[in-house]
Amino acid sequence: MAKLGIKKRNKTFFLKLQAIVITIFLKVLIGFVGFFNIRQIQKLADILGSIAYYVPTKKLRSALENMEFVYGQEKTTRELKEILKKNLKFSSRCMCDMAYCVAKGKITTISDLLDLSDLKEKLPKFAANKQGAIAISAHLGNFMLLGGLLNAVGYKNKTIIRPMRNPFLEKEYIAVRKTLNHDWVDKFPVSKAIKEGLDWVQSGGMLILLIDQRSKSGVEIKFLGKNAIMPKGASVFASKTGCKVFPMFAVLEKNHYKIIVGDEIPLVRTGNFNEDAVANTENFTKVIEKYIKKYPEQWFWFNRIWQQ
Repeated sequence: MAKLGIKKRNKTFFLKLQAIVITIFLKVLIGFVGFFNIRQIQKLADILGSIAYYVPTKKLRSALENMEFVYGQEKTTRELKEILKKNLKFSSRCMCDMAYCVAKGKITTISDLLDLSDLKEKLPKFAANKQGAIAISAHLGNFMLLGGLLNAVGYKNKTIIRPMRNPFLEKEYIAVRKTLNHDWVDKFPVSKAIKEGLDWVQSGGMLILLIDQRSKSGVEIKFLGKNAIMPKGASVFASKTGCKVFPMFAVLEKNHYKIIVGDEIPLVRTGNFNEDAVANTENFTKVIEKYIKKYPEQWFWFNRIWQQ
């Protein structure tokens, strides 16, 4: 018992220390970027991303291992490392743009960097009804700003978000989300998240779900060609509400964040809930795979999704 108590105290100390270090870094970054314009910040992001590539960390090793696992012999190690370099620069760009918005106190600060053509053309047909809608997304593009950007241009939405593993860091992240006008539903407890999500969709709201992460209570399907247990939440919400489901991302194209809205994904509804959950999750996952393959430098390769 004494050893368990010491282990718990050590873990708490580490989490607090981690939160303090990351919080200080973010506050310094937010304060620093506030003195520059957005173009200068982009150059800063490139520098930070280049530096990050040469800092040996467990996360970098995980990202490269994931790439090797997915691509196999399709790409050489050199090609994968080039993707990783671009990925780190893009991740730094996302972080710096987010910090810039927080420094200025509003997400519309980067409105000049938005391409809303696809959004204005396609989203109204999904949003203009009383059924609500499900937008499936992924850790692709600037997923951290997507919900806030949609709210800023008049499309009210909520994202189901898994709290950070570090509870002390989660407090800081909540403050950032509020500044960015990002509305959300906490994933845990799951029963409460389902109720809140259903209520939101049934009231005509748009619910965003990031479906590219491992789930203990999900279904086993192929993801990027490999077996993985993927979340079935999108299928559950869609089956219970009958609302439309479509993909949506905020990807970087020609130095602008383009909010992509894909075509509606037909819902499988045979009456067998479990089989429908597998079929729908499989169909939804295939759609986001298409975008990940198109923008591999903008996908978050660092998560542990597969049991290699």
